Amino acid sequence: YIDKVASNNKNYTFCYFDLDNFKAFNDVYGFREGDRIILLFTQILKKYLSNDFFIAHIGGDDFFVAVEYNNINQFEKLQQIFNIIEKFTLDVKSFYSKEDREQGYIISKDRDNNSKKFPLLTVSASIVSIDTHTTKRFINNINHVLSSQKKVAKYSDNHFAYSILI
Repeated sequence: YIDKVASNNKNYTFCYFDLDNFKAFNDVYGFREGDRIILLFTQILKKYLSNDFFIAHIGGDDFFVAVEYNNINQFEKLQQIFNIIEKFTLDVKSFYSKEDREQGYIISKDRDNNSKKFPLLTVSASIVSIDTHTTKRFINNINHVLSSQKKVAKYSDNHFAYSILI
């Protein structure tokens, strides 16, 4: 898909979604519940994104969506992505115990095997728009921006990072 976009001069918005604190959730609630979270997110994408969006499950808790836009509907397309973040963050709370929801975190082991408080699941979005005049439509360039912004999005209060390639 990105290769196709790189070879034409249309406007596109790409979004890389990554579920935050998914490993901790899986460790506490189990893989079966983790699979239900993946299904929930997939259903939200299908229900709340218009049919012109390309949707892909990269694997694990990573998803990719993309859409062609024009100057009239660009904000509408971005708003759909922002709505995904809000909807998932709200709906996923129902997968937690009442106690965990009330305290707003779970306790699990981090990657270094230390016990730690993990906030409830959210989703972060790295978003890149490519304008018709963009000359740097290279796959590696697009992937680099999406992956670089992922960490910024995870630590952002609004859970997204947005840029425009020019």
